[in-house]
Amino acid sequence: FLLAALLIGFLATIRAQAFTFFFVSVWLYLLDRARDDDWRFAWLIPLSAVFWANVHGGFLAGIGLIVLYAAGEIKRPTVAARFAGIGGLAGLASLINPYGWTYWSYLFEATTMSRRDIPEWRPLNFLGPEVLYLGFKVLVVLSVIALIDRARRRDLPDLSTLLVLVVTAVLGFRVVRHLTFFVIASAPFVWTWLSAMWSQS
Repeated sequence: FLLAALLIGFLATIRAQAFTFFFVSVWLYLLDRARDDDWRFAWLIPLSAVFWANVHGGFLAGIGLIVLYAAGEIKRPTVAARFAGIGGLAGLASLINPYGWTYWSYLFEATTMSRRDIPEWRPLNFLGPEVLYLGFKVLVVLSVIALIDRARRRDLPDLSTLLVLVVTAVLGFRVVRHLTFFVIASAPFVWTWLSAMWSQS
């Protein structure tokens, strides 16, 4: 099931974006630990940003994750500031590349250019018949059910998790290529909810 959901991110071959999917997973784990006040391995984020920025421009997704975690901790200003500091260090670390500052201008141009003629950069038709996106669709439905159930039990996840789920889902709907970000973010959330349901039955 998860392999089917992740398939769109990898397609038929391993491409440079596979590094982005790997680092998104790792950074989510490290950011979750930091949010739970375990900052021991947070230094790995700016350190790995050097490598990530040099293998794929998708490292901007990692910066976006840090921004979401900082925003999610708005009620804990000290924690939000620490996340912002890590984001700043990761941004500076990305400048260790053969192009220096100009790499960021390239990234701005690359992220704002139109790619409407490329199938993987088109919006998702959620009700469309494409089997390739079935895993994503199932995860969206399960995530919504999980959120409704947890809201009913007054056990909603923290704001950072909610922001990551919502933003990655929106990105997935807007651009097919970004479906994988939601799969990576939602799979642990859905699994935690399902395992809690099973343990109660």
